[in-house]
Amino acid sequence: SALIPGLDLFNHAFGSGTQIQLVEDTLERNNNKDTEGSTRTQKAWLVSSSESYQAGDQVFLSYGDDKDNWKLLLTYGFSVSDNPNSLIFWSWQDLLDA
Repeated sequence: SALIPGLDLFNHAFGSGTQIQLVEDTLERNNNKDTEGSTRTQKAWLVSSSESYQAGDQVFLSYGDDKDNWKLLLTYGFSVSDNPNSLIFWSWQDLLDA
């Protein structure tokens, strides 16, 4: 995993349709009229979404569609009500007592 400044501004939503990709872009520079230009490869994070947004809309990002509330809480400091990945913990004694 990576810490990418600014991505913590996106709120979490399961199945948000928003993706983050590391892309490479080749830039050409022409330093002088009489010499050949140089090329440089630059990497950047690209945020794209399958959803349509208007100016001012909040864009959501899934912090992990498979994460239960324990993982969300321990990793990101929040939990989600009605999490579809909720887990229930019990002991063998709980099962025997039921």
